[in-house]
Amino acid sequence: MAIETDRGEETYQIRCALDTAIAARMETEQCLAASLQEKEILLQEIHHRVKNNLQIISSMLSLQRGTVKDSAAQAALDDSSHRVMSMAIVHELLYERRSADSVQLDEYLRNLASALDPPIRRNVAISVDAPAAPLAIDTAIPMGLIVTELITNAIRHAFHGKPSGAITISGSWERWDTLRITVADDGIGLPRGWSVEVTDSLGMRIVAALLSQIGSELTVETGPGTRFSFEVTPAEGTSAAPPTSGSAPEGESARRTPDSPPRASRA
Repeated sequence: MAIETDRGEETYQIRCALDTAIAARMETEQCLAASLQEKEILLQEIHHRVKNNLQIISSMLSLQRGTVKDSAAQAALDDSSHRVMSMAIVHELLYERRSADSVQLDEYLRNLASALDPPIRRNVAISVDAPAAPLAIDTAIPMGLIVTELITNAIRHAFHGKPSGAITISGSWERWDTLRITVADDGIGLPRGWSVEVTDSLGMRIVAALLSQIGSELTVETGPGTRFSFEVTPAEGTSAAPPTSGSAPEGESARRTPDSPPRASRA
């Protein structure tokens, strides 16, 4: 009887110790969850305030544009306003999606295209064709600035002598872990001998600096029209979906979906 009593007491003590440990663990998890939720709310509020401040700066630049008469100064203020707005859009998407550190490529590009003022776009139609691939904020911001520069440069220089034009912004899986972003226009093409290395355009110098920041290079094709493209890396842990049967028709690479097979890497 004594042995059975001792074992019963020992079992009871073990159960009490386990109950205490479980209760402490649950309390700790609840505290961590509350702390995490508080930090997420704080981070969302930061994104919201940053977005608002950037939009205010962009609006102030637009207002300043109305006070100057020089066309070069007006263009410089427009460019600065669009650069600021491209960064504001990232924080707006992070806030709306309740995402801490990534935005969707297709949604971001569509917002960039629609953010351009109609007077700036004139008779230029802008379309977007890209997969819903997540981009980390450190990649999305420089990519957005690059695309903004390429669009505004195309609007200003690609359609001289043409009553209207079209710009296509596309994204496609270049390899399993790489996306190719392309900005193409149906304009007059680039001047003979033009290159990124020798141009005196501030916008293209900014593009070169941003490409260096994300470890990418600009590919340029011209005649007819012009195609600028560069590669970006999606958010960590993201890759193209398994390929479906068949391959994309020739010349339709810009219209592939995430389920389409990626092209072979370029030499």
